[in-house]
Amino acid sequence: MEEKIVKVGAHTLNLKGDNLFLSGVVKVKSVNETCFACALEGRGLQILGSGIHILLLDVEKGEVTLEGQFHSFKYTGGNVKQSVMKRIFG
Repeated sequence: MEEKIVKVGAHTLNLKGDNLFLSGVVKVKSVNETCFACALEGRGLQILGSGIHILLLDVEKGEVTLEGQFHSFKYTGGNVKQSVMKRIFG
Protein backbone atom coordinates (compact mmCIF):
# COMPACT_ATOMS: atom_id res chain seq x y z
CA MET A 1 0.00 0.00 0.00
CA GLU A 2 1.52 3.28 -1.11
CA GLU A 3 1.59 6.15 1.36
CA LYS A 4 1.66 9.80 0.30
CA ILE A 5 2.56 12.54 2.79
CA VAL A 6 2.26 16.21 1.89
CA LYS A 7 3.33 19.02 4.22
CA VAL A 8 1.64 22.30 3.25
CA GLY A 9 2.34 25.25 5.52
CA ALA A 10 1.17 24.50 9.04
CA HIS A 11 -0.74 21.32 8.14
CA THR A 12 -0.07 17.84 6.83
CA LEU A 13 -2.03 15.47 4.59
CA ASN A 14 -1.15 11.78 4.85
CA LEU A 15 -2.99 9.52 2.40
CA LYS A 16 -2.61 5.77 2.87
CA GLY A 17 -5.06 3.60 0.98
CA ASP A 18 -8.58 4.68 1.93
CA ASN A 19 -7.44 6.59 5.04
CA LEU A 20 -6.54 10.27 5.08
CA PHE A 21 -4.92 11.94 8.10
CA LEU A 22 -5.07 15.76 8.35
CA SER A 23 -3.32 17.95 10.90
CA GLY A 24 -3.65 21.71 11.37
CA VAL A 25 -7.46 21.64 11.21
CA VAL A 26 -8.99 24.66 12.92
CA LYS A 27 -12.67 23.86 12.27
CA VAL A 28 -14.72 21.17 10.52
CA LYS A 29 -17.26 23.06 8.41
CA SER A 30 -19.22 20.15 6.93
CA VAL A 31 -19.01 16.46 6.22
CA ASN A 32 -21.14 14.02 4.28
CA GLU A 33 -20.49 10.94 2.14
CA THR A 34 -19.26 12.98 -0.84
CA CYS A 35 -17.59 16.06 0.68
CA PHE A 36 -15.46 17.06 3.67
CA ALA A 37 -14.83 20.78 4.21
CA CYS A 38 -12.63 22.26 6.92
CA ALA A 39 -10.84 25.45 7.89
CA LEU A 40 -7.06 25.47 8.17
CA GLU A 41 -4.95 28.41 9.30
CA GLY A 42 -5.46 31.07 6.64
CA ARG A 43 -7.37 28.93 4.12
CA GLY A 44 -10.00 26.28 3.66
CA LEU A 45 -9.80 22.75 2.29
CA GLN A 46 -12.52 20.86 0.44
CA ILE A 47 -12.14 17.14 -0.20
CA LEU A 48 -14.49 15.38 -2.62
CA GLY A 49 -15.00 11.66 -2.97
CA SER A 50 -17.37 8.85 -2.02
CA GLY A 51 -18.09 7.02 1.20
CA ILE A 52 -16.32 9.73 3.24
CA HIS A 53 -16.70 9.57 7.00
CA ILE A 54 -14.71 10.64 10.06
CA LEU A 55 -12.82 7.89 11.89
CA LEU A 56 -11.11 10.15 14.44
CA LEU A 57 -11.51 13.80 15.43
CA ASP A 58 -9.17 15.38 17.99
CA VAL A 59 -10.27 18.99 18.44
CA GLU A 60 -7.46 19.88 20.88
CA LYS A 61 -4.70 18.71 18.51
CA GLY A 62 -6.51 19.81 15.31
CA GLU A 63 -6.29 16.31 13.80
CA VAL A 64 -8.84 14.45 11.67
CA THR A 65 -8.68 10.97 10.17
CA LEU A 66 -11.09 10.26 7.32
CA GLU A 67 -11.98 7.07 5.49
CA GLY A 68 -13.34 6.83 1.96
CA GLN A 69 -12.45 7.12 -1.71
CA PHE A 70 -10.90 10.54 -2.31
CA HIS A 71 -11.20 12.11 -5.77
CA SER A 72 -10.10 15.72 -5.37
CA PHE A 73 -8.53 18.15 -2.92
CA LYS A 74 -9.19 21.88 -3.32
CA TYR A 75 -7.85 24.76 -1.26
CA THR A 76 -10.03 27.84 -0.88
CA GLY A 77 -8.75 31.28 0.05
CA GLY A 78 -5.11 32.02 0.84
CA ASN A 79 -2.19 31.82 -1.58
CA VAL A 80 -1.61 28.32 -2.95
CA LYS A 81 1.30 27.96 -5.38
CA GLN A 82 0.82 24.29 -6.37
CA SER A 83 -2.20 22.00 -6.19
CA VAL A 84 -2.17 19.32 -3.53
CA MET A 85 -2.75 16.64 -6.18
CA LYS A 86 0.49 17.70 -7.94
CA ARG A 87 2.29 17.52 -4.59
CA ILE A 88 0.95 14.03 -3.92
CA PHE A 89 1.37 12.53 -7.38
CA GLY A 90 4.25 14.71 -8.56
